[in-house]
Amino acid sequence: MVKLYIDFDGVIKNTIAYMYQEMDKLGIEWRGVHTNSKEVVEYIKNLDWEYLLHNTSFINNSIKAIKEIINTDLYDVKILTHINSKNEAIQKEIYLKKVLPEVEVITVPKQIDKAKFVDAMGAILVDDYKTNLKIWKHHGGIPIHFDEERCESDYPVISCLFEIIDLTYDYAKKIKEKETKNKKLVKQER
Repeated sequence: MVKLYIDFDGVIKNTIAYMYQEMDKLGIEWRGVHTNSKEVVEYIKNLDWEYLLHNTSFINNSIKAIKEIINTDLYDVKILTHINSKNEAIQKEIYLKKVLPEVEVITVPKQIDKAKFVDAMGAILVDDYKTNLKIWKHHGGIPIHFDEERCESDYPVISCLFEIIDLTYDYAKKIKEKETKNKKLVKQER
């Protein structure tokens, strides 16, 4: 099976849009060079993640799409999400166990690249943050840019997780066939 890593914030749930709106209300500058400022990081660390996760919307029926992807039996689906605090990690894991109990959740401290936390080689990453995709590709992974507006990108762009199957089906099927062939060869050698 093809390893398929799906980002959480901005891909599955609309948590980022909510955070930006709240930071605007509080007068916290988050645009451009301020994205990782101390003020922004502190705001995110102190968020009530339980409230946020229960009061933000899913993006384009993402949970149903993930279940459909799993049902193809071609992908090993995992949620790969950056976190800024232990509380954020705990709340995301609790929440995702309720809505997607069959999917492993991998929380990555924000200061560590996702491609350095898991093996990116030959694996697909769906993410809304281009820097993550660039690093993923550099490590031999397959980047897919998630963007609801379908903005121009150096990577294939999807605006809905249902599109993953159409975009990567042939690749995933070849990997599955190769694995099946290898298993048969191993059995014959015994």
